[in-house]
Amino acid sequence: TWYKKFVGVVLCNSLRYKIYLSDNLKDTFYSIGDSWGRGEDHCQFVDSHLDGRTGPQSYIEALPNIQGYYRQYRQEPVSFGHIGFGTPYYYVGWYECGVSIPGKW
Repeated sequence: TWYKKFVGVVLCNSLRYKIYLSDNLKDTFYSIGDSWGRGEDHCQFVDSHLDGRTGPQSYIEALPNIQGYYRQYRQEPVSFGHIGFGTPYYYVGWYECGVSIPGKW
């Protein structure tokens, strides 16, 4: 991406997936947090111009505090730190971005 990050996905099905970012293809891939909304604009990481659906809808208090990337607005550079409970950064379990990830189902 123009963020100089690698994008990885874990497929639920061809249209629903979890999106992760990493600095290096051989490094750990991390979730993405969002402090304005629930990450609908993170679909840009899979080349979707649409805001996607995200889920499940949980309270931030139910999300474990983990390390990950985060941002507040679309096109804003991502930062790295803690996301989830105790932070202003919400993360989700899946995205539906209207972009099919190739694969055999």
